[in-house]
Amino acid sequence: MSALEIRLDNDLSNIFDIEQNGLSVGHIELKWTGTQATITLCGTSYDAWWQGILSPTYYLGADGTCVASARRPTFLHRRFVVQTGAKTYALAVRNFVGLEFVLTESDVEIGFITRHGTQKMKAEFPHDLLLEVQAFLIWLTMCAAINIE
Repeated sequence: MSALEIRLDNDLSNIFDIEQNGLSVGHIELKWTGTQATITLCGTSYDAWWQGILSPTYYLGADGTCVASARRPTFLHRRFVVQTGAKTYALAVRNFVGLEFVLTESDVEIGFITRHGTQKMKAEFPHDLLLEVQAFLIWLTMCAAINIE
């Protein structure tokens, strides 16, 4: 498993630092519009954005190429169906409080994201899941928190 720690840069910031095994690998910068973010990993920037209101679709792209997408089957539930390459995953809130999300593939749990308040998160994903997709999944949980809570 690949372990990530995500922390708000400072109280006045909209930038979340990402660490893997204690080393900084990048950050997620939330845009003030609430519908976009820039994910920077190992010097490469990715754009994350969503479109739609009641059942939005979320995208991760770089240089005009879509790396991953996700959709929420319904606005009322914090659940995403994520597509990256030929793989499909589900990312869903584990409990009503919404502090933990689980990642499943074919109904088998393969990872999780745990929120510790609004400023810190921990995530574990399979090693073969691209780091940019891992960061996209983290951003999706941020979107769920912003849109529902």
